[in-house]
Amino acid sequence: MKKFIATHSFVNKEAQEIMARILETRNADTEILIRSDRAVNKDIFYSKDTDLFYCLWEAESEADIHQAIENSPGNGLFVTMCTEIHDHVTA
Repeated sequence: MKKFIATHSFVNKEAQEIMARILETRNADTEILIRSDRAVNKDIFYSKDTDLFYCLWEAESEADIHQAIENSPGNGLFVTMCTEIHDHVTA
């Protein structure tokens, strides 16, 4: 699978508030992460101080990420731009 960074922009303030509630009420770190056969959301980077948030994905293609989002509870809350990454270093 390829790696992607997805930049998400909330469609409005209400959508941002809905997402904040989803993130605050989850029971486990991985419960909110979207998974499909062809796309896996690995990490979410979110701040209440901006209308953007970011996710690290592993997927076969950008289209697979968009399809996974369309089938998730977050569908319609944000628009997404994906960028394939070729190097990812972690501690």
